[in-house]
Amino acid sequence: MSYIDSLIEWMIETENPNDDKAYWRGLREDFIDAYPRCFVCGGTKNLDVHHVLPRHKYPELQYEWDNLVTLCRKSEKIKINCHYLFGHGGKSWDNYNPKLLDQLSTLRDIFWEK
Repeated sequence: MSYIDSLIEWMIETENPNDDKAYWRGLREDFIDAYPRCFVCGGTKNLDVHHVLPRHKYPELQYEWDNLVTLCRKSEKIKINCHYLFGHGGKSWDNYNPKLLDQLSTLRDIFWEK
């Protein structure tokens, strides 16, 4: 990386001291601490926080806990990426599953680790 590239990267990273990425990382950690199991399979590893209604369409909801669910990236039990398959419909990371909250109780009945 050239000096100019490094300088530009540093400027971008330090441009906003109230960095949204840093805020999101903290909120994500707090959410996983509060809900430390995948809402679909009950797994406790490879956890991620999914926006039920996506940030790009609903930016005002991106930090609302009611719009978040813990999903795993690789279920140990069912060997799938719950985040991708159930949160995004298994089609594309740009896609989202608008019925996820309605489906969670059924999915838990099927997949939850006992």
